[in-house]
Amino acid sequence: MRRVSLVHSLLALLFLALCACRPDTSAAPKYLAVTLVLPKSKEGVFLNESLTIFFSGEVDRASVTAESVSIRAPDGGLARGSVAVNGNSLTFTPAPVLAQDLSDGGYRPDTAYTVQIQGFPWVDGLRGVSGEPLRETHVFSFRTVSAAPPIETLLFVDSQPDKTRPLGFFPPPTTDAHQISADDVLYLDSDKPIDPSSVRDADFALRRGAEFVPVRARLLENESESRVRGKPRYVQSTGLDSFWESQPRAALLELTPVKRLTPDPRWKLSLAPGAVGPRDFSGHVLWNPMLALPITVGNRGRDAGKGVLYEDFMTTRFASLRAVPETDGLARWSANGRVEVRYPAAAGLGTAGHLQLDGGVDAQDVHAISLEVKVGGHAKLASTKGLVVLRAQGALRIAGRITREVTEPENEPRLELRASDVKLAGTLTLTRWLEEMRARNRTLTVLIAGGDLVIEKDAELRSNTPLLLVAGGHVRVFGSVRGPILPSASGTESGTSVWLLGDGGGLDIQPPRVEATLLTMDAPVEGNPLKETLHYAVFSSPIPDRGAVASWTSADAGGSVDEPSANRWSVRYVREFSNELTTFEALAPVDRPQTLEPVGSIQMLIELWVAPGATFEPPFVDFVRLTWESKIAGNGATR
Repeated sequence: MRRVSLVHSLLALLFLALCACRPDTSAAPKYLAVTLVLPKSKEGVFLNESLTIFFSGEVDRASVTAESVSIRAPDGGLARGSVAVNGNSLTFTPAPVLAQDLSDGGYRPDTAYTVQIQGFPWVDGLRGVSGEPLRETHVFSFRTVSAAPPIETLLFVDSQPDKTRPLGFFPPPTTDAHQISADDVLYLDSDKPIDPSSVRDADFALRRGAEFVPVRARLLENESESRVRGKPRYVQSTGLDSFWESQPRAALLELTPVKRLTPDPRWKLSLAPGAVGPRDFSGHVLWNPMLALPITVGNRGRDAGKGVLYEDFMTTRFASLRAVPETDGLARWSANGRVEVRYPAAAGLGTAGHLQLDGGVDAQDVHAISLEVKVGGHAKLASTKGLVVLRAQGALRIAGRITREVTEPENEPRLELRASDVKLAGTLTLTRWLEEMRARNRTLTVLIAGGDLVIEKDAELRSNTPLLLVAGGHVRVFGSVRGPILPSASGTESGTSVWLLGDGGGLDIQPPRVEATLLTMDAPVEGNPLKETLHYAVFSSPIPDRGAVASWTSADAGGSVDEPSANRWSVRYVREFSNELTTFEALAPVDRPQTLEPVGSIQMLIELWVAPGATFEPPFVDFVRLTWESKIAGNGATR
């Protein structure tokens, strides 16, 4: 028995020795591979149809860039749309089509597109979450559906072909007739998307008895599903006589009369004789040819007499850039149809908490929740070469000094951040550009605020390196900013060294700041980075902007749905003010303008709260509707 045991032991030792000599294959390179592409048919792809590519492993979101994934037409034009990564899949959703000739969507009709996903040996190719590259560059082609007349096939995918709701006025009328002023436009909405090729000016008839006024029809929104720019909308009402709830919408259609309408309660909107009118993606008509919607056209403008203001945020007419005290930053009111949050992913992880800087700062990449230099404080940034970034998820406020003096600065290439100066296709995201600057060991200084970036009066930001100032809210320079005087391309000392990405600026910036148009402010895509809730806000200018108010009668507002996150929005009202604001409490905002005393002009206070959570989906405000009675002068005219 002992001999058998000895033999077994010798065999075991021999096995271990052989294993030790065998090469370790666990460290061998692993690769991603494309396993499936949808749609499977590559001919007749619909103009709103998404492309989804499945891989053998989970995809690293950071590797999905304009360089690693491209969809090009034969003339080199890129398909427009959004890219989403979900585990082991990548989905491209084309931009909605709005134009009647179908020319402005993500895809063009009857066009062959080539999809190229860069793989090994490209350094900037697609990779997995563990760094494994795509085995090889993957290329395939598809052709979109033809829209050559006569159109005999559907052009779009209808996700809900059995669902339909006729077009109706937006916002829904609070009386039997839709009320507008003589200078207003009409809005119609539907919870089904509209085939843009079916939207024709001549299909609509705006009549008063025998009088006919042509209209220009234009699609403003056209999502493939019922939503308002990503979410359903609900309405908060503060007028007892005007509560209503709107349906989630997919399409918003604007009808603009070609001339000023005569004030009269007898106007009607209908289809022109023989017209089919707008259709959904399945070809269903969205207007009953027998239907004529009543319209009352008022005697005076939208903010005089029987005052009505419907603010859809398609202009910045009433937008104010004034800071709201005790908030993290200015909400974005940019004529894109809503008041929203613009938050840069490069604002960081907030790991340093609420940070006050003073004295020497050796760290070259600071991630704070908020960042401040107090009055009398002096933060001296690293004097070594390379990239230094100060990041704050909320506000970044300088009341003292921040300086950076790099010893023996090298003659590096001039920083070029204007798209007109650099021959590149498209733009770079701020996140990717920072990665490239660090990889190249470029020497510059970057300040990034998710909210406002404020340099207070008598405060100073000075550096002998190029400066980039970034704010999701607003850049407000009341003190001074000094960058180095660099030689320009012609050799004179006028080269740009202070760049701005975002809105704002200041009077005392030398050299004068220049917009960094080459860069885009990309939002977070890998979850929600926030450590604490951020509070954004914006004022309107005084409303009404002319005339006097006898009484406020109603106020409605609509925006994104709060659930399931803690994100929320609010529209409140304050008296018109002109004095310097120091505290939020001094504003004394109210939910109903009817409760403000004395009666007079008001300003909207629009607030947005973005909370930590699983996903980053900031709230937004979509519209505000106000009505009021104007004071009547002794001669019967409105003031």
